[in-house]
Amino acid sequence: MVKNVVTEKEKTSLIISEKLIFIYLLLFPLGQLIKVETVILGFPIRVHPLDLIILTSIPIALLAHYKTPTLLVKYLPFIYIAVFSLVLSVHLFNINNLVVGFLYLIRLVGYFYFFIVIANYFLYINNNKIVVKKTLTQLIAVSAVTASIGWLQYIFFNDLRALKAFGWDDHLGRLAGSFLDPGYTGILLVLGALLTLWSYFKSKNKYFIALFLYLIIAALFTYSRAAYISFIAGAAVLLVLEQKKKLIFTLIAAMLVALPFLPRPSSEGVKLERVFSVIQRIDNYKETFTIIADNPLFGVGFNNMCLARGKYLNQQFFNSHSCSGSDSSLLFILATTGISGLIAFITAIIKSRNYIASEYRSLVLATFTSIIAHSFFSNSLFYSWVLGWFIVIVSISLKNGLIRGNRQH
Repeated sequence: MVKNVVTEKEKTSLIISEKLIFIYLLLFPLGQLIKVETVILGFPIRVHPLDLIILTSIPIALLAHYKTPTLLVKYLPFIYIAVFSLVLSVHLFNINNLVVGFLYLIRLVGYFYFFIVIANYFLYINNNKIVVKKTLTQLIAVSAVTASIGWLQYIFFNDLRALKAFGWDDHLGRLAGSFLDPGYTGILLVLGALLTLWSYFKSKNKYFIALFLYLIIAALFTYSRAAYISFIAGAAVLLVLEQKKKLIFTLIAAMLVALPFLPRPSSEGVKLERVFSVIQRIDNYKETFTIIADNPLFGVGFNNMCLARGKYLNQQFFNSHSCSGSDSSLLFILATTGISGLIAFITAIIKSRNYIASEYRSLVLATFTSIIAHSFFSNSLFYSWVLGWFIVIVSISLKNGLIRGNRQH
């Protein structure tokens, strides 16, 4: 599997990297079901085995002397600003209370190194077609398992309102799956659907059409309007780049025809015309802008959103899973790292477009568009599973070239 490896040390490093990818994807569809919660300094801390797997990327990358891909170098200014914003926040909050933000930052750094490990793995094997196909197949399998767990939950555990006592939103009659949230489950199913559709265009294997329909139908049953919008946005980009524009209207028409036939139990969450969640989201935006207004340049620190809600909004809902985020990823960046962080992040995105191989460009752009569209309604960009999915897709798609000093094969 590993080609043109010069030393046994390199070969061992690449085998470890391969195992890391496999274990990560194996745990991926289990979502929030294997999470462990504890309390540190009065704050609930949620530890997920997937995060621990991600953090092992740091010693793997350092011991293997992996170099940072040129694309990822563009994001270093944002990482530096995130670190600086957290350090600077000591003048806003008690230093003992910054442990939560510090742990979020460590996880972000872990994903940075996760990218390095996976990117080096694929670049060192020269993006071997067999290995790439295997990894993409594993991603599709992850999507199928995610959908299957979702269907089991929808059939046997349709009422999740009891979870409100544990900080989750109360959902009834919606497919929430192992992530316990229809919105995030929806975007993950959409990303899987886009990958299967792209795979069909490349292989013409009708098996992918069956999988695509399976995933999209599951996504429909999340009743997540954000997921619907993200699918339309991502599919439109994919179909335009694959020169299949006529299918855009077919897909949109099919969705519009399917929506009225979805079951409508007596639950507010399944009403697509519901306005309560819209009002809640607008209120969340207003709250985030209140936090931004007092610290516009460097924000309140990455990720001190719970502390900021207590300081500026007099909210003390630290047990809520939504406490640490915002209903918009861009507003989250603005609130936690300020204007400087947002500029660094957007600049990195603009500069990234030149590092994707042409054969994967439609997949990467469709995936990114879908995530961005969804991130206007949820903090999708920094949701661990969405971030991990995108990292794997981009790592596979990189052109053969790392920063100066890395060995080329």
